[in-house]
Amino acid sequence: MRPVIAHLVTLMIALPLQAETLHRALIIPPPLASDFEAVPRLAGSDSVGVKINQALQHAQDVLLFERQECLRKRYGQFEVWWTITLNGPQLLSILRSTFSWCGWAHPDSDQSVLLFDLKTGQVLDPITLLPRDLRPDKPKLGRYPGDETSGRLYLPLKKLYLSRAILDTTLPEECLESFQSDDKMHFLIWPDAREQALMMMPVSMAYAETYCADIVSVPLDLLRRLPAASRLIEALGG
Repeated sequence: MRPVIAHLVTLMIALPLQAETLHRALIIPPPLASDFEAVPRLAGSDSVGVKINQALQHAQDVLLFERQECLRKRYGQFEVWWTITLNGPQLLSILRSTFSWCGWAHPDSDQSVLLFDLKTGQVLDPITLLPRDLRPDKPKLGRYPGDETSGRLYLPLKKLYLSRAILDTTLPEECLESFQSDDKMHFLIWPDAREQALMMMPVSMAYAETYCADIVSVPLDLLRRLPAASRLIEALGG
């Protein structure tokens, strides 16, 4: 069982490195197990490629350790796969997805985004692709662990999500109502070359509400009007 994020039918293996439009050739290693895809790698041994590959290797090593611990459990299950959502110019985005069931009451699906600057090899926070007035601040901690006062700081991002979600008639009405009343929504965002859009998905939801975690797209024309980061707009098609 996998979340609502399918593999790209064709992995976006890019052109060789060029000064004008920065892309990088990618290598797709064979799976490490039938339920564990190996992380894609950059071809070449230059300093930027080495830096990015080290970060990718670390992400894979963490998951290998978590899988090892999970499979110790009776009926443990741990699946991993990667989707290359954008490869240049200037940005590389890989979506990491896992499905696990490690002795808990419910299975767990989880995603994260690995976003890199292809010029420097720096790991980027996808939030930096958004206009400043849409970026949530870091949570402000309260008096005790778990007491956060950051809810209202996410409201602009929630409004953007809802403005796109209401265009999707397949989203149940109770999901929209739940979103509208939730002042602490968190989102996973990533650029998608195939869709020419920035994708948004609610995360950190209660298990009973995970069916509401619909992915919406913020298309290129809207990203220009916001305006989003110029490197994002360029990467998605100008």
